[in-house]
Amino acid sequence: MIKNLLSSLIIIFFFNTYAQKNGVKIIEEVRKKRTLIFAENTTNEARSVFFKVHAEGYRRSGDRPVIKQLSPKSKVLLITLIPLVNVPSSYTYTFVANKTLENIQLKGKDESEADVSKLIKQEIVIFTNNSCPNCQRLTKLLDSKHIKYRNINIDKQERFYQYTWQLLKEKGYQTDTIKLPLASVKGKIIYPVKNVADITN
Repeated sequence: MIKNLLSSLIIIFFFNTYAQKNGVKIIEEVRKKRTLIFAENTTNEARSVFFKVHAEGYRRSGDRPVIKQLSPKSKVLLITLIPLVNVPSSYTYTFVANKTLENIQLKGKDESEADVSKLIKQEIVIFTNNSCPNCQRLTKLLDSKHIKYRNINIDKQERFYQYTWQLLKEKGYQTDTIKLPLASVKGKIIYPVKNVADITN
């Protein structure tokens, strides 16, 4: 009986450590009805962590990233994933760990060849992703009205995630509740975007 009980506990509850960057480990704690994902700072220095889950078949989508500050030798819960009943579930994730978020480089190709902070101060920028129907409706509406804007798809340009949510956090937004689309009009964050007038006025 004790052997069977131990076997059940092993099935219900176990840890996996999959990735480590700059002294930060991602730990996945799998339970019977949920998966908890932690970040553990194994260093003697503070770390900043940017974490984004790409999840399917779970109650919580992967639309919103998580930004956490980790004290030295600390472990912090990043996200809880609860699978939907009778639906196949899977997930992957992206994470960046650094001494400070400001050290993360934000340059790449195309739009990212410009400094992002300068870019959003000069133009109308719409932040979208692939799994956002409201994003598609907004961009189609802007196109139909011939409004010039720059569309930044943060699924295709991961570096923009880091900058965007860091900026929102600095402005006092609760980043774990924000859903796309959001807009920046010459540096002013527009959220939520309810209609085109919010952007053009």
